[in-house]
Amino acid sequence: MRESRSVQCSTENRDKSNQGSVDQVHDCRRGTEIPISRRTALSLIGVGLVGSVVGASGAAARFAGGNGTEASPYQIETWAQLHEIRFAMDDEFELIADLDADSEGYDDYAAESTNDGEGWDPIGFSGGGFSGVLNGNGHTISGAYINRTGTGDDHIGLFGVLDPNAVIENLGVKNGSITGRNEVGGLVGHARGKITRCFAVGPVTGEYQYGSTMIGGLVGNNYANITECYASAHATGNSNVGGFVGLNNGAIVESYYDSNLASTGIGDEDGDENDVTGVSTDDMYGITPAPWGENTMPAFDFDADWTVEPDAFPRPRPPDPETVLDPIGPFEEPPRDLDGDGLYEDINGDGDATVADVQALHQHLDDDVVTNNSQKFDFSGKNADEVTQDDVTALYDIVTGDDDA
Repeated sequence: MRESRSVQCSTENRDKSNQGSVDQVHDCRRGTEIPISRRTALSLIGVGLVGSVVGASGAAARFAGGNGTEASPYQIETWAQLHEIRFAMDDEFELIADLDADSEGYDDYAAESTNDGEGWDPIGFSGGGFSGVLNGNGHTISGAYINRTGTGDDHIGLFGVLDPNAVIENLGVKNGSITGRNEVGGLVGHARGKITRCFAVGPVTGEYQYGSTMIGGLVGNNYANITECYASAHATGNSNVGGFVGLNNGAIVESYYDSNLASTGIGDEDGDENDVTGVSTDDMYGITPAPWGENTMPAFDFDADWTVEPDAFPRPRPPDPETVLDPIGPFEEPPRDLDGDGLYEDINGDGDATVADVQALHQHLDDDVVTNNSQKFDFSGKNADEVTQDDVTALYDIVTGDDDA
């Protein structure tokens, strides 16, 4: 059964506990609730009285797309958009492009000249860590420079601090140089939560007059669950220094470090699991002829989860691209499959599945995009060769949550 999702504004205040089959539909224009039946709601859709198109919020306008939810993460394709994560720390994000020195905003946010020579400002700090989700989709962030060794400059990396609910997955970082005092990592300075299928390449340095500690190629101080990650980094510090993690208080499994650049993967092994294996740079870099990964990094699934090209580091495999359709009717954006089930619930392409999409489908059943791709709008499951009012009704049930009633 498809996952139900609530409708923004127009039906988010439904209360069915005392209404039987009657919905309490919130009227956005009046700020009141109007009791109407499901049948009435469906009939009103045809004349446009139910549902409203919710405009992009201020947060949405700062990203390339999405609304920060699991179904529609904020999309990132510039350094400015990556920087904006710090203002929506509980939301969900995805990279839709690689970021490097040629990407928009690099000189403003990540170059050596940025912030009076301090470079990139890490996302998250003690007491205010990142607690959302970032899916890199197999993309790489390259060239970030950080040189922060002043008072209080601990927790240094692309991310300074991850909170327990944080998730970072399918992401690579190739840093220009990362330097901080304590708890310094190529990806994260102080990590909790989950890090899955990520890698970090580039030097990581701890500099502190009283002795730097917890310096790691991927993570400085780790309390997270790290799975299927690797680091190729020369890590430098005074204590608890490792090519993969400086100090491990969490669980690390199926991961690797570059044994040519570091004598140990973990500086101090206090964690529940410390499954980090040393691999030479040549074997990690993909110089050995395929299928090299089966012998040198056997924990990685290079058929499904990872990919590699000659003379390149492995990276998480990008997801299969979604089939992009033309926009329907008057809408500027194409319809989207928000939950990966093959059905395009977001008819108007605004990043949400709401009653406005039900209205749009009802009004454009005969649009060529709909009729030529009928299987993608077969919400009722009755006939994949033709889109009918049954599919309109089924879509209404999906966006209001009635499909699991």
